[in-house]
Amino acid sequence: MSLDLLFPHFETLIRTPEDVARLNQAILALAVQGKLVPQDPADEPASELLKRIRAEKQRLVKEGKLEESKVSRRIEPAAMPYELPESWEWVRLGNLAESMSNGIYKPANFYDDDGVACLRMYNIQDGRISFHDLKRMDLTGSEIATYGLREGDLLVNRVNSRELVGKAAVIPVIRELLVYESKNIRVRFLGELTEAHFINVVFRTSVVKTEFEQSAKQTTGQASINQAQLNDLMVPLPPLAEQRRIVAKVESLFAQTRALEVKLRQARDDLVTVNRAALHRLSAAMDAGAFAAAWATVRDAFDLLYDDPRNVVELRQAILQLAVQGKLVPQDPADEPASELLKRIRAEKRRLVKEGKVREEKAVPSARADELFHALPPGWTRVQLDAITLIRTGSTPRRGESKYYENGDIPWITSSVTGAPFITQASEFITEVALKETNCQIYPKHTLIVAMYGQGKTRGQVSELLIDAATNQACAALVFHGIACEIRPYVKIFHQKNYRELRSLAEGGAQPNLNIGKIKATLIPLPPLAEQHRIVARVDQLMRLCDALEAGLARAEGARRALTAAVLGGAA
Repeated sequence: MSLDLLFPHFETLIRTPEDVARLNQAILALAVQGKLVPQDPADEPASELLKRIRAEKQRLVKEGKLEESKVSRRIEPAAMPYELPESWEWVRLGNLAESMSNGIYKPANFYDDDGVACLRMYNIQDGRISFHDLKRMDLTGSEIATYGLREGDLLVNRVNSRELVGKAAVIPVIRELLVYESKNIRVRFLGELTEAHFINVVFRTSVVKTEFEQSAKQTTGQASINQAQLNDLMVPLPPLAEQRRIVAKVESLFAQTRALEVKLRQARDDLVTVNRAALHRLSAAMDAGAFAAAWATVRDAFDLLYDDPRNVVELRQAILQLAVQGKLVPQDPADEPASELLKRIRAEKRRLVKEGKVREEKAVPSARADELFHALPPGWTRVQLDAITLIRTGSTPRRGESKYYENGDIPWITSSVTGAPFITQASEFITEVALKETNCQIYPKHTLIVAMYGQGKTRGQVSELLIDAATNQACAALVFHGIACEIRPYVKIFHQKNYRELRSLAEGGAQPNLNIGKIKATLIPLPPLAEQHRIVARVDQLMRLCDALEAGLARAEGARRALTAAVLGGAA
């Protein structure tokens, strides 16, 4: 099947920027297998081209212009990754190159504002040379002669992450002196006998990328390849005329895929923007009429708005926002006001303190209510978190002390597990000795755990214990007693909604942290208890719908990707 016949219809299959990347790889695969452009029997075969390359290298060696290179290993038929057209040949890259050399090394403080432009690994982007953020060096004439670049040189990145090592680009028309730094290798070819842009096409294929990922030497945080590996790299070699036709075709197709990617990214971003605007209208609605109009917009465009999983994430957040604003379920004037509920919770808390079952906590400064919430619905009240729950934290028993961990049977959790809505098991355990000698304590089932710090998205997450467990110091434990236990599901919803706001309160440098005081001072808009029950039920129902929506999108995406893969496979 011809790619030319399929390409005009790809917009029905290629729906995401990730699809474009897969399409690009399919184009590259076709290119290096001899399936992208037709072969021409009049072309000089690659075997004859190789003879001319060998003869030219021998001439340059004889004239003293080129050092004699080591003979590259013969390519055994069993090592050939795939079958080539009759006029093509498999060849080691070293047999095509005039020379290979590493770039110049200078300390970072050697760069200046003048001098010669130096290409670093960052200047190789998506198979091209990027002249953005050029650094310059003050070099001698001999250094420029040794490390200077010419049009048609292939620059290969030799040190980078394992995913990026081996990326390459061809030097375009030289408009000023250029050199290259030591994390790159310059591969120079013999004049007009090799099309460098075709070799760059080979370097961009998944086959070569995988080769470098697997063979690169790994050091601390970096992977590296060397000249010997490049010299030994197998590349498919078409006739020279066909190399040029392939390069022209790849560039033409990639111009189309780049335009398609820009279009898809813009469409995706536009849809996210429209979705957020629609949800903002919902949360900002000041009366029933405005809310109904805003909901109608979301309802009527639901299929359009929620064909992207990112928008479902925003929908979840909007549901939580509406829940804590009193807009998700109707108010009932017959409900006992939250102020009365709060009186009972406080009375019970005083009783527990008096009976010695809990200790009295120090008051913490209140947050400014007007900065956090709009006007509350009738029957609601605003309350600080430490007024309705007991808030504690944990500790990390000293590592290396076997008495704290060996044969321990007390579950001990860290903030890393708060990404799930419930905590059902622990990966570490501590001993009774650890409880006695450290600040650890066991928290009962249904305690809410809020992450005060941790890697990535951890800070601000909330989860619920379904086991009795102790925690480390990165967790705030919210323990509920008596009547306050009934408000726990709503408090959990509030913290899920408040995730971004809570994260913004963190302080510190490389890893900002929350502290127990900020958790205690959190202000919560508290509904009547009966309304809390209605809110929790409605949120649970809508979150199940979101789960189903995400699962449906995942199935549809999987089917579409399979179809796209089948089509691209048919084209190949």
